[in-house]
Amino acid sequence: MHWPPENKELLVVQYTSILNYRTNTMLIKDIQLVEYIRKLEKNNLSLLSVSVHPNAKTNDIKILSTGLKINITATPADGEANKAVIKLLAKQTGIAKSHFCIIRGLTSRTKLIKVEL
Repeated sequence: MHWPPENKELLVVQYTSILNYRTNTMLIKDIQLVEYIRKLEKNNLSLLSVSVHPNAKTNDIKILSTGLKINITATPADGEANKAVIKLLAKQTGIAKSHFCIIRGLTSRTKLIKVEL
């Protein structure tokens, strides 16, 4: 099967089991994030450039031309924001947390995250 499927409804059905408790708008955002990661993987890239904004009102991910912008409610103290970033990426994509690794920027807002698929 090629990625992404031509039929968007098929794509929604495939990820419904992972994301069945979310709203339709969140489902669309999650599919866009998965497509973004798959596109990187297709180009033999497994690194995500991420800009993290801790102490936000909500946890969310935005796809920008420069990479991902992740808003996290966690504080940056004791690596809590880093853990929250990995947890949110795993939750939104359906990829296990163990497949994400911060390789640069542990104490910075700008991070480079490796995805192992």
